[in-house]
Amino acid sequence: MTLLLPQERTRADEVFPGPPDGAVAAFTPPSYWWVAVDGVERYRVVVEDASGRSVLDEEVAGNLLVPRTPLPPGAYRWNLYADDRERGWWSFTIPSGAPERIVPTAAEIFACIPGRHPRHIYDPQDLPPLVAAHPERVAALRR
Repeated sequence: MTLLLPQERTRADEVFPGPPDGAVAAFTPPSYWWVAVDGVERYRVVVEDASGRSVLDEEVAGNLLVPRTPLPPGAYRWNLYADDRERGWWSFTIPSGAPERIVPTAAEIFACIPGRHPRHIYDPQDLPPLVAAHPERVAALRR
């Protein structure tokens, strides 16, 4: 007998689990999210293709998994496991032509931040053309 992992929202501030059963993904790979269960510290997400082959099997500490490997078009199903319980399989489809969306990690984002100070939206080489294009605003910048 399999014990169910509850995924019903009980508060307005909880997420709706997704991708929902029967969803068509807008991009690949889709992210996976679910209602956090009290007392659960780690979750396991398993994704299988239409043949039943596992294409993702990953443990996470929170209630969100953002994979970095795109899935090809096709039918898939995913299940959520924790503490000898499972939610049950939900299906989704990656349509042909779905764009790839690889979400950068925090480390990748921080690596793009310049080390010099002060940090601005524009690099020094961008400023002369901006000043030339908007001379009426230079006085405000010098205040």
